[in-house]
Amino acid sequence: MVTFKYLKEDMPVHTEADKLSNKALILSGFSFTALTFVIGFYNQNLVNASDLTAGLLFSTITFLLTAEIADSSIKIWELVVAETMYFVSALVLLLGFMFFIWQKMGTASYLVESVLAIAFVFYIGLILMMIRAVSVIVERQSRRRK
Repeated sequence: MVTFKYLKEDMPVHTEADKLSNKALILSGFSFTALTFVIGFYNQNLVNASDLTAGLLFSTITFLLTAEIADSSIKIWELVVAETMYFVSALVLLLGFMFFIWQKMGTASYLVESVLAIAFVFYIGLILMMIRAVSVIVERQSRRRK
């Protein structure tokens, strides 16, 4: 059976958590600003934008929670939780905007579908970078224990 005792240990360097906290706060502000623009854009008929507004509100709240968790994280598992929340928030934000663009531009445009596919590929790269960041943190921690 695999044990993850290193996740309960203290983080020796808090740099990764500070970076994550800063990124999450910036994206929380971006999500909130986008939410206000969407509400202004759809002020006559908010029902058409209900999915997008719910996604933006969810992203705003979870990015803010991610920033607070990352900023106050002491243990490695808290940073892993914050990274996971960041990933989920970014996914909801990306899918919301992809749906908005797809809905406004229509399905007949291959250019729109190509741009959305490229954005999704970049998001897969973000997932891989997150996995790499967590593995680097775990590797550094295991080296310090030896």
